[in-house]
Amino acid sequence: MDSSDQSETFAEFRTSFSYGSRNDLNFKFLKAMSDDDAASFLQLVLDLIGDAYDTGDVAPLIAAAYDAQIAAYAPDPGAVATYSYDDGPFVPVTRALAESRVGLLSSSGHFVDGDDPKPFEVEDMSQEEAMRRIGEFLRATPSLSEIPSDTPV
Repeated sequence: MDSSDQSETFAEFRTSFSYGSRNDLNFKFLKAMSDDDAASFLQLVLDLIGDAYDTGDVAPLIAAAYDAQIAAYAPDPGAVATYSYDDGPFVPVTRALAESRVGLLSSSGHFVDGDDPKPFEVEDMSQEEAMRRIGEFLRATPSLSEIPSDTPV
């Protein structure tokens, strides 16, 4: 940010990681944190980066980000549940995974080369455009893409 840019509050900074000017879906959880909690997390990350310079071990950084996500997304104690999911019934897996047929549901937009689902009739939509249009995606009818089991990796 150069001197001609307007300054921003810390709240604006931390929320900018969630589909904002600094979009980074690995850190969009900062939006759900208070300013104090986000500042404490960033201070911890900087401390752990300093440690990693000496040790080469980045595992504590990954653990800190993971723990912060859990804390940011956890509902307050006593909060009314907004979502309810069935716990089952699940059928125990009786065959080895290699012998099983597995289905995967994802909201990530993956598809096989040559099978672009062309959301909103846009071919080869970039990640940036998809992020700008996230509100439209959330209201649109979901589409399914088939990824055959023999698809090369």
